[in-house]
Amino acid sequence: MKKCVIIILTFLYIIQGTAKDTREIIIRGDSAFPPYEFINDKGEPDGFNIDLTRAIMDELKLPYDLQLEDWSDILQQFEKGEIDLITGMAKFESPQNGPSKLSKAHSYINYKFVCRKDALIQHTKDLSHKNVIVQRYALPHKKLKDMGYDSHLIPVDNMMEGLNMLSEGKGDMAICLDNMAQYIIYKDGLTNLSIIDSEWPLQEYCFVGSDTQLLEQINSALLKLKKNGVYDRIHVKWLGEKPTFSIPTWLYFLLGALLLTALLLSIFVTIYKKRAQKGEILLKEENEKLNALLLENKNFLNRYQTVFNTTLVGLSYYDKKGILVSVNDEMARLFQMDNKNKLLKEQLSIYANPVLRNHGIIDEQNQIHEFHGILKYDMRKEQCPQYFARFTPFDQIFYFKMDVTPIKDQEGELIGILITAIDRTAEEKHERQMAEQEAKLNMAMNAGNVTAWIYELHTQEFMLRGNMRTEKGLNMEKYLGMLHPDDRIIQKELFDTILHGQKESAETVFRYMHEDGTYHYYDSRMISKKEEDTVTAILGTQKDITQEILNNKILNDTIEKLRFAIQTAGMAMWEYNCDTQLFTTYNEPVADYKDGAVISMSTYDCYSQKDDENLELIEKAADIVKDRKNESYNFIVKMKTKYDSDWQYCTVRGVPMEKDKNGTVIKYLGVRLNITEQINYQKFLEREKETAQQADKLKSAFLANMSHEIRTPLNAIVGFSELLQTTEDVNMRKEFMNIINNNNELLLRLIGDILDLSKIESGLMELKLESFDLADAYKETFMALKQRCTNPEVEFIGHNPYKSCLVKLDKNRLVQVGTNFITNAIKHTDRGRITMGYSYIDGGIKLYVEDTGHGIPKEKQHKLFQRFAKLDDFTQGTGLGLAICKAITDAQGGKIGMESDEGKGSKFWAWFPCEAEIEKYEETEEIAEDILRIGYNPTLSTSQESCTNDVQKKSILVAEDIDSNYMLVKALLKTSELTRAYTGKEAVELASSHHYDAILMDMKMPVMGGLEATREIRKFDTETPIIAVTANAFEFDREEAMRAGCNTFITKPLNKKELKEVLGD
Repeated sequence: MKKCVIIILTFLYIIQGTAKDTREIIIRGDSAFPPYEFINDKGEPDGFNIDLTRAIMDELKLPYDLQLEDWSDILQQFEKGEIDLITGMAKFESPQNGPSKLSKAHSYINYKFVCRKDALIQHTKDLSHKNVIVQRYALPHKKLKDMGYDSHLIPVDNMMEGLNMLSEGKGDMAICLDNMAQYIIYKDGLTNLSIIDSEWPLQEYCFVGSDTQLLEQINSALLKLKKNGVYDRIHVKWLGEKPTFSIPTWLYFLLGALLLTALLLSIFVTIYKKRAQKGEILLKEENEKLNALLLENKNFLNRYQTVFNTTLVGLSYYDKKGILVSVNDEMARLFQMDNKNKLLKEQLSIYANPVLRNHGIIDEQNQIHEFHGILKYDMRKEQCPQYFARFTPFDQIFYFKMDVTPIKDQEGELIGILITAIDRTAEEKHERQMAEQEAKLNMAMNAGNVTAWIYELHTQEFMLRGNMRTEKGLNMEKYLGMLHPDDRIIQKELFDTILHGQKESAETVFRYMHEDGTYHYYDSRMISKKEEDTVTAILGTQKDITQEILNNKILNDTIEKLRFAIQTAGMAMWEYNCDTQLFTTYNEPVADYKDGAVISMSTYDCYSQKDDENLELIEKAADIVKDRKNESYNFIVKMKTKYDSDWQYCTVRGVPMEKDKNGTVIKYLGVRLNITEQINYQKFLEREKETAQQADKLKSAFLANMSHEIRTPLNAIVGFSELLQTTEDVNMRKEFMNIINNNNELLLRLIGDILDLSKIESGLMELKLESFDLADAYKETFMALKQRCTNPEVEFIGHNPYKSCLVKLDKNRLVQVGTNFITNAIKHTDRGRITMGYSYIDGGIKLYVEDTGHGIPKEKQHKLFQRFAKLDDFTQGTGLGLAICKAITDAQGGKIGMESDEGKGSKFWAWFPCEAEIEKYEETEEIAEDILRIGYNPTLSTSQESCTNDVQKKSILVAEDIDSNYMLVKALLKTSELTRAYTGKEAVELASSHHYDAILMDMKMPVMGGLEATREIRKFDTETPIIAVTANAFEFDREEAMRAGCNTFITKPLNKKELKEVLGD
């Protein structure tokens, strides 16, 4: 009855366990706890705990639901009983509430300090008054609260967030797992953080659950995973090698010494006991033997005599004096003794036996020597040589094996000599015949580098013959020891296969230690020898193929080197068969780099493109191949395969490879080499050459432009300085002096730009940072620059958004940038408005100038901030302003840019990073950003001025766009009637509708230059003198002006005398 109850309970327990196992196990882990558990880049759970949990569940074959969530949510769900298992928790970190149980530790975790590299934290005692970042509800959080650090703790949801906070300067330090800290610092690039040992002990890291049975199953599965190596692979993958614990070296020595002492004592005791026992046994055996000898002594003489006479070995016995005492029948037969009894009576001596006078001894070289007895035997020295003696009576040879044995008493004294003789004549003849056959066989095997061998199973030894290294008693172990280490296992397995009857024969190649100490390659063939279906031996031959292997290796190495050279050179090689019209290719991308691939001509055509410039060479090559001419060919073709992103230039070369008996080419051998880099480099050199030529032109243009830009203000300075000496009118003198001062400033700015460019190129530009009120500086700059806007059709607008704006920048450079922007805007704006302003945006000051001028074509915009960049050669200026602005902006870490629509206007801006203290306008105050509209009514507003003097004065057309230059001409030619044209186009229109006595033509003007205007005028007027007036003083400028149609050429600064001479006054 009791057994039935037990069986029923066991059955119910199994049913209950089975039912329970089929329920899905709810498993949760922390979503931000790398490298143990985290959400990877694919949004999937990953980490050491995840891989280990999955391996355990697979081992247990249990269904499960594994997800990662926020740690605090997991703890709440576990306390409510909604979770069966938590993947990892420190032993002292498990929840206090709820029926939590721990598994065996599946790993160990080590908490360490993480701080910024400049922090001075080395120990727990350094935590005082430090703000410490910890993971909420984790072990450090609980431990530090218990230690009284609660007020200085900064709890975070996870340490990925915590370490990033620490790196950004929040908190003084963090406490984090060593592996997790290394992972986060590396992954997030937190290079300003370092890890310090906390000296906290290692913590056991376990599964946590409420089901004891489940945890026991997990412990069992974990043990299996550790035994079969799965656990170690997971551990190495995520956490590296498992820690090992070392024992001090001195302890090894001490233990070794103790063990050695104990071992020696044990051996000594054992040997002593064995010797004592053995001595007793030997003594007992000797007594028994002695008794047996005494009992048998009576019949010994009879048995001895019978054996002595009937044995098949010849025996003769001599006493200690060497006198023959006894001879048996076999000895008498061997030496043809007719009456042995008679010989015994003659007392023959062993040293001089007359019976042997007609006998001799044959040495190893078959040389016969006289023999009269055992002459070499020395009784005193007790030398007992054993040798093979050969005797010959007359012409017949007999072979005997002779042995001499001294007989001594118990005291070692000689009492007699026993000589034995065995007839070996038949065996010797057979051995000699075998030796001859063996010599011939060895010679044949040596000639063929062949070795024959046999392995006897009963002796378990090899017998080898041939050119292979041999040793006596060569067993399997020694034989395998002579093989190369890599071949031993394979050869042993092959022998075992044949010995066990699994194979009857086999072939293999192995390496064997040669007599010269090197390994030779042997080709071996073996076959089993059977007796009654049982393998008794293995017979085999092996041939030395070392030279063949070396030759093949040299050949293969050569092929590999050739293949490597071809691949390295990016070369494809092919053979073309004229009969099949197919290519056999090597390293060919068209054939996916498969050596020996066959490709047709049409396949190549699908990947190639023929250029017109190489078409003639391609057609010539096609004719050579088609007609099978004995000629080489080469051409360049463009190809593109699936391995190329663009068309590649390839040079193809082909030569005749094989011919038939008539000399007709059968095959061509060729290579194709990718020369794209060479072609591109050649094009690059051509572009560089063009760039250098352009730079040379740019230099020449710059020199000419500088000549013009310098001479233009000098023209006004020198000309009006000369007029000051002859002018008494106060107003005129004042106006002349203003012109001179303005051109002085223009000349100084030009020299300043050149010096700035020199500093920029030499890296010597200096910034002088100073604190100033940008609002005030803006007002000063605006009032100074508005004087330059003299065009009545252009409004000059200012935008000052702040009452006060304190910044720390290089004030002079900031003003220089704004001045350059305004100067360019004035040059290129004929009507509309120019707006200048600034604002504080994105942590810096943005200065901008906007105009409604000509605008800039898109194809020229990318060159604007380069040196000497100008929209055209007729634009006044050096082309350095914007390049200097960019250098100033870059030097202060700022940015510069522009937006422009051709025909609508442009906007230039520069942004300088800085901090600013801004005071804005109040609503009741007058806003300083009101638009200022500045107009200018020039004194000369008409295009034509007439003198009120006599009508007989010369009428001169002056084509000049710069006011000061025109005013100088006007002052120099007071007696002439002047008409002014602001552009070359306007000069052409005036010349076509009016008659002038002369035309003064400036070479650089907007819209149309002086050279083009001169050419246009010469189309309808070849009589009117045209005088080229320019600041370009080079000889080629003079020649170009004369070719355009000018009659003469004068350079600025103008001289009154020279000017009147060319006009004929």
